[in-house]
Amino acid sequence: MLQIALYILHSCGWVHRDVSSGNILLYKDNVKLVDLELAEEMASMRGREHICMVRTLLRRSLRHMKLITYLRKGNPWFMSVEAKAGEYYFLPQPPRLPPDPMDEERRALIEENISRMYRGEKPLPRPKPSPNVTPSRPRPSYPEFHYNYLHDLESLWWVAVYFVVHQDQSTNDDQYHRNQIRAAQDLFYYGSKRYGTMKLSGSFAGLVRGLHPSLQEPGWWLEAARCALVNGYRSLEETLQDYEVDATVHGGLLGGLWSISALLQAGSGNVLADNHERLDEWQ
Repeated sequence: MLQIALYILHSCGWVHRDVSSGNILLYKDNVKLVDLELAEEMASMRGREHICMVRTLLRRSLRHMKLITYLRKGNPWFMSVEAKAGEYYFLPQPPRLPPDPMDEERRALIEENISRMYRGEKPLPRPKPSPNVTPSRPRPSYPEFHYNYLHDLESLWWVAVYFVVHQDQSTNDDQYHRNQIRAAQDLFYYGSKRYGTMKLSGSFAGLVRGLHPSLQEPGWWLEAARCALVNGYRSLEETLQDYEVDATVHGGLLGGLWSISALLQAGSGNVLADNHERLDEWQ
């Protein structure tokens, strides 16, 4: 039901921007998506001057930190990696440029100065660039960042990952339990491996292999959903023009979440977050 609610919201051209476990309510066997405070229309988010890259803001001055805080509204545990960084991670690779002649001259100068250093001679001075000469290589241009519906779906994916890695299926002395603690710390409490988990193929698969056997099947469903999200990102970021909702990505994620929910309900594990003494370990 939650996935259907998001699909309806996205089909109307809106994004939620704060999908998290705290905004998902269960009421009389019905799932409700709440807290639309940050919801906005996708078309209205284009062209905004304050929706720009965090990298650019940091280069200007620290007085722009308030704008960075605005971009990061929402729960950081479930925020998409692109929305948290304020830049696109799945852009097509630019064509490889031919070798720059200036690079060869610099390399030759460095090698000559190293030889002079070993001989005890004075190094050659570095040539000063002419103020009228433009750089031979163009500087890379970074497109302005805009939140889109895939970021909502990724937040929903992180919610599912959160509940899978917090399932209590083993004892304190079990290796699987220690793997789950490490996964929860890296993905949520510390967040040190969120970027690699989403973008790098094989990263999340390695995490799934370390889970308890009863959790590996939901984990593989999550890996399939992650691959669908990455393919959706790459397709959208080829042009950054078409923001039409892709029903294929929605459908693939919906099927995966249904399977994960059924598997977790059929299991005997309890959510570790309900046990405050055990939760202290994870934090």
